[in-house]
Amino acid sequence: MNELTVARIKNGFFPAVPVIVDEAGNLDIPVMQDYIDWLSPQGIAGVAVWAHTGRGLKLDRSSREKVAEMWRCKLGEKLLICGVGSQAGTIDDVIDLSLEMARHARDCGADVLLAFPPARLIDRTHHDIVRYHRELTKVGLPILAFYLYEAGGGIHYDDQLLRRILELPGVVGLKVATLDSVMRFQEIAQLMTEFPQKVLVTGEDRMLGYTLMLGATAALVGLGGVHTAIQLGMFGAWHQKDYSTFIRLSKLVDTLAEVTFVEPMEGYIGRVLYCLSVEGIIPSSATRDPWGPILTAEEKHRIIEVMDYLCSRERM
Repeated sequence: MNELTVARIKNGFFPAVPVIVDEAGNLDIPVMQDYIDWLSPQGIAGVAVWAHTGRGLKLDRSSREKVAEMWRCKLGEKLLICGVGSQAGTIDDVIDLSLEMARHARDCGADVLLAFPPARLIDRTHHDIVRYHRELTKVGLPILAFYLYEAGGGIHYDDQLLRRILELPGVVGLKVATLDSVMRFQEIAQLMTEFPQKVLVTGEDRMLGYTLMLGATAALVGLGGVHTAIQLGMFGAWHQKDYSTFIRLSKLVDTLAEVTFVEPMEGYIGRVLYCLSVEGIIPSSATRDPWGPILTAEEKHRIIEVMDYLCSRERM
């Protein structure tokens, strides 16, 4: 099963999709359906729900279930990746609640689990963190471990710890999102050469093209949920060794990232939603992220300028 899953993840582009809520803070089902109908037929290999972009640790159980159900119904044979984890305070609570979420994901039709770093265990031993991943593998679904920058709620996994996690049979690969540490990504990419049977998935929205050059064979990014066609074009050009197209499109992708993945970083989800409204995919009333900062007029202006620019470049 794991070899097949690795094969399905490799060379795949997976948007980490946001949740869409109405002005009362409830899931906006009709608008979400419009968004799902727009994104799912594109050349994506699947999506990640309940991840950081999808506010998986913020949603209640029924909301998570509805989100997964809607995507599962539309994705068909494409992969549904579900983020799982817990913000509880003790190792036993983290494991128990994460296992509950993982079983729920399995019941909702998940194909792969994305294991949130147990950030509350930042001072715990390697043993505890490895145990957390080992317990998740017992749910029976392949696991993607998740190296996430600390400001985003992650933990610094050193090389020794990463090796111990990747040695677990149920862990099929590693998603890496350092945000801005080129050096750390380079180090991890080198480490992954020790595990050729496992997949390196880039989550680096701000250096997406470069991380493909370093050896990532798949991408799972929040940026992927907006202006997806340009990113798919860049991704495909790399794998087809069409390097002139890759460089041209990589510059456009970087331009988009430079107005969405900026400080305050928690605002990136609202910026992605605002991009979708500028594209006409969702209404402006559906751009609110209840857990993030309110976008400023200056941010909105910059996004509109970049979206207009990208649209003009696509027509060329």
